[in-house]
Amino acid sequence: MPFTFNRPRLTVSTGFLLVGALVALAILYWEIEGTGDTNLLFPILAACAGLLYESWRITRNRRHVAWTLLAATYLSLPFSVPHDRGDFEAPPSLVVFASLLFGFYCVVFAVINYKRILPKRSEGQAWLLSLCYLYWLLELWQSGISFPVWLALAGTGIIPLTISGFHAFLPLPLTQWVRTWLSIWCVFVILALGIDNGTYVLSSLWDWTTPHPLDFTTRMLAFFLLGMSAIYVAHNLMQIMEMLSLDKLGTRKEKRQIRRRHILNFSVRQIPAWQSALCLAYAGILFGLNFYFAVLPRITMIWLVIVSFPPVLGLVVPPRPEAPSPTPDRQPRRLDRSNRPERSIRFPRIRS
Repeated sequence: MPFTFNRPRLTVSTGFLLVGALVALAILYWEIEGTGDTNLLFPILAACAGLLYESWRITRNRRHVAWTLLAATYLSLPFSVPHDRGDFEAPPSLVVFASLLFGFYCVVFAVINYKRILPKRSEGQAWLLSLCYLYWLLELWQSGISFPVWLALAGTGIIPLTISGFHAFLPLPLTQWVRTWLSIWCVFVILALGIDNGTYVLSSLWDWTTPHPLDFTTRMLAFFLLGMSAIYVAHNLMQIMEMLSLDKLGTRKEKRQIRRRHILNFSVRQIPAWQSALCLAYAGILFGLNFYFAVLPRITMIWLVIVSFPPVLGLVVPPRPEAPSPTPDRQPRRLDRSNRPERSIRFPRIRS
């Protein structure tokens, strides 16, 4: 059989994507060529790589990720005006363009995929975030933070840490009150760690002169984890804005739907105690080694534990067996309406 070559078809959407990619590359080349400093290109590419990877992992659609990047590029173009460079060590215009592109991408992706990003929280996730928050408090105490600020952060986490610890090891029922407060606790921890991560990464951006390969690797890892976590931080900010706007909404139906969405977001399934012990051992070993030897910055180690523990747990816990799919020739089973309950659990019927 002779070798044949199939010519790829160029659609309108593919053409727009190619044009947008060329525009973005031209802007980056113009910004970098005007300054002669290419050091900032590496951390920006690392953050964008983490952002695009997490977007693809959520959607599993490369075209959707490319369209979102194109929309963010065009939205950031009007604000990317050239700045006076002067004696700055870093090009401000490149930083402004990258920051706007990063922020617009997170906002556009979070708005379009609001329900898809929404993670199913559980008591296991609350326990992992509680351990990360506890280690974060210890590192803040060692770094010499002001005592009133540290005391306020520690006082905020006393009750949620206790609740999540008891529910992680004891078969206590996950009531509606517990699920609501643990869900709020997860949102608070993600925002606190996200703000600390952004502050550290941006502060280390301006002194990007690291000839040592190990320091370069750790900083690139920090920027990559920043890109992965930025989507969830933006989504949690949207959740907080949605909860704060409950009083301004007009109908009771919208308020009830928002509250129900946040309550049902927390799973009622309890995890075994040995998984909570494994999480405690995994996080305790990595956090303890980093606390004494200072291998990575505190926020980089925290996000590394958050990202790496689910795959580690997946290696230990066997996957659930999938339910057998019905055969095509099997007749659909008819519902027995005689044994149907008088009222539904979701929508109760009130008889007069």
